[in-house]
Amino acid sequence: MKITDTSFSRAVYLITLFSALVVFQHRVNAALITVPTDYPDLDTAVNAAGPGDEIFMKEGVHHANVVVYIKDLTIRGEVNARGELVTMIDGDGSGSILTIAANNCCITELIIQNSGNGTDDAGVIISGHDNAVSHSIIHKCSIGVLLVDAHVNGVKDCIFYNNLISDVIITQKSYDNVVKDSEFQCGPLGVSINDTGDNKVFENVFSTEKGVLINGGMNNDIYMNEFVCDSVTAEDNGENNFWDGNGWSNHLATAGRYPIDGTAGSEDKNPYIALSRDHTPYPGTPTIYVPDDYPTIAEAVEHGDDAFIFVRAGVYYENDIDIPGIKVTVVGEVGEDGELLTVLNFSGDGSGFLFSGNMITVANFIIQNTSDDPPGDAGICVNALSSYNRVLNCLFRNVNYGVRFEAGRENHAMIIHDCRFYRFAKAGILLSDGDNYTIDGNQFHITVKDDTAIRIFDGVAASYITNNVFSNSNGVHILDSRRIFLGGNEFTCDVRDARDPSSLNTWKGNGYMRDTPPLNVYWIYVLLNADPRAHLAHAVTD
Repeated sequence: MKITDTSFSRAVYLITLFSALVVFQHRVNAALITVPTDYPDLDTAVNAAGPGDEIFMKEGVHHANVVVYIKDLTIRGEVNARGELVTMIDGDGSGSILTIAANNCCITELIIQNSGNGTDDAGVIISGHDNAVSHSIIHKCSIGVLLVDAHVNGVKDCIFYNNLISDVIITQKSYDNVVKDSEFQCGPLGVSINDTGDNKVFENVFSTEKGVLINGGMNNDIYMNEFVCDSVTAEDNGENNFWDGNGWSNHLATAGRYPIDGTAGSEDKNPYIALSRDHTPYPGTPTIYVPDDYPTIAEAVEHGDDAFIFVRAGVYYENDIDIPGIKVTVVGEVGEDGELLTVLNFSGDGSGFLFSGNMITVANFIIQNTSDDPPGDAGICVNALSSYNRVLNCLFRNVNYGVRFEAGRENHAMIIHDCRFYRFAKAGILLSDGDNYTIDGNQFHITVKDDTAIRIFDGVAASYITNNVFSNSNGVHILDSRRIFLGGNEFTCDVRDARDPSSLNTWKGNGYMRDTPPLNVYWIYVLLNADPRAHLAHAVTD
């Protein structure tokens, strides 16, 4: 399953705090309770649990309407060898199924279905803070997730469909909540925000009748979502809400801002053409095809601004493909099993893609075999004046740098998500200057002598390194940079997990393989910074 101001910074900070909640830590004296082995049903197990315990629900259908008052409780279902969720909690059409009236709880890897049909009945109700609902399917409920007087909670990587009123409702003084990386399908409404503010909705896909509805809310942030809705994509009847960098299926590559329906008069400041979950164009999107319309990628990107370029499967021997335009999207082809089928293989010196414009998206490429001379060659090189770009679902291998940013403080809001980096000679990602970079959900594998996965130096600020996996030589090296947040990462490096000679950055909730953290505190080399919520890393193989 799959920006421009301080509100974005705060949103990523919140979601990384949330991500730390879904890392299953072995707390001192915590118990693992299995249903039905230890207790016959969820209600009995919850009554027997204590703070910090985990309830594991085995495969099958469990009938429940449960209220949780215990803090730090995890309720987790079973996943089979094919990665399918096989634990179902059924509400039997009566009331709400799970009500979380506590803090720091995690609901994950469950199918939740059949709540009652009342206007306050839900698959999950949350009225506490720092809770997480993740990796779950919620359907056939009146409301999927209802947040009432709830603060700093997260809904991530869930699928919602066939819910009667709305998939997610945030209401009654609920603030600083995050809805991220989820899919909303086959229902009347995806996310409803009612008379409340400071909530974040980003990196979701909406194919409901209406995607997002804001009634009376203010200072909410809705960005980097994909809207492919049946009727009204979004409606804003609030005040001072922030819409930026969303994809709209009816935007059709036209230039300018995207108007949001409703009384607020809101606009998406930097709209994109909507991408599907595998980052390919939706049917009906005006598209340039390579090699059908142009024989090379370089010729296709010369088409100009607002271009959607689909590069068919094959190996393309090109380099220094300059993208100078605005709102240019270049995607490769993906096989039915998710395999990347479009390869950019370097034909000489230089880099692969050169970002010199703004609002550029590159997705679904294998980028490989840069030369060693000059040593600055990269799979993607980002010009010092280029901002608001995305690199999604790419594989980099046999490169000096995967993605390299030229020095210059005009870089802003680059997102690198769901990429894999192999055999990079110098660094997977090199960040220099600029701010609001987000490096999320990537993997760095296969050691080359003294490589570093992510180098951050020379004044980078307000950026986020979250939910990545590091199994190369050195993980993250930070120098002369501040306000970097690192959370939810897994470090299993050969030489050194992390290096940060500054106390101005925040490390929280990462996993480390060596030097098992005493009392969950891990000191970052050179002992000027510490991760206060560290845990033993989970080994991840590709």
